[in-house]
Amino acid sequence: MSVDALAEILGNESLFLADVGASYFLPDNWKYFLSLPATRFVLFDPVGKNLAYAEKLGAERVTVIPEALDRHSQVSEFFLANTDSGSSLLPPHSWPGRPALNHDYFFPLKVLDMETSTIASCLDKNSIDAIHAIKLDTQGSELNIIKGFDNARLRKLLLVELEVSMDSYPVYLGAARLSEVIEYFETRGFRFINTRIARKSLDQTGCVGPEFASTLAAQHECDALFVKDIINAKHDSAADFRRELRQQVALLCAYFLHGEAVETVQLAAEKLPEERQAFEGIVDSIGSWAEYQSNQLAGGVSSLWHRA
Repeated sequence: MSVDALAEILGNESLFLADVGASYFLPDNWKYFLSLPATRFVLFDPVGKNLAYAEKLGAERVTVIPEALDRHSQVSEFFLANTDSGSSLLPPHSWPGRPALNHDYFFPLKVLDMETSTIASCLDKNSIDAIHAIKLDTQGSELNIIKGFDNARLRKLLLVELEVSMDSYPVYLGAARLSEVIEYFETRGFRFINTRIARKSLDQTGCVGPEFASTLAAQHECDALFVKDIINAKHDSAADFRRELRQQVALLCAYFLHGEAVETVQLAAEKLPEERQAFEGIVDSIGSWAEYQSNQLAGGVSSLWHRA
């Protein structure tokens, strides 16, 4: 079995994938789409040098946007951390009674005035009408950036992966809590489908003290995954529904959610029974793809999401 199964799932449909906070490399599960010519990547990061790897992906496949995103276009303070991937539009913050910030990670901290843009305005300038999946890792400002979408593009969004603090005292002052993020997406027709939890370590918290073999580190942050409920969403036509189905199922398969992908296709067959034979072909391709990914894992390929 090969990556061709993913192409069979997607069919002739295009995919636009946006990575916000795209420093240094593509997400590992997005690399599957590099073999599909109809897939395009849109990479955002205000530290432009961190997007140099995009040159290897091919200019015809990638749009690089070295801008800071926010809910509004305005001049904002940007907190440039000593480790630049820890930079944010939100300030790092010490809470009373909590461990001190990791000094080497954040300091010396430079505060710069930076012009921010909304994601909608950036996409307008680059003539990109739709984003089908977006990943955000911007140290606390992820939900604010999502709020910079216009309604037309938000309706076309099928999958969202974003980092969320799980602590009552988030490291970045003003960061959205997980409950806020879930409420925002559920009220806009998305389902909270998966999460990958990162737990605290001495490096992350900067704390010192005894270590015990039996200790379970407290949860720190998570990558939360949301998918559009395409089964219950309104579509202008059956063709629009079929297109979204193929796009979303391909995305679910990239995130190792094969069972969810099959269930989505089965529900689609109930909605469009005249398409049942074509949908059975998609289910067969999902099985081939799952076998391909299983063989990859058995061969030593690692993924952040396959156990999530």
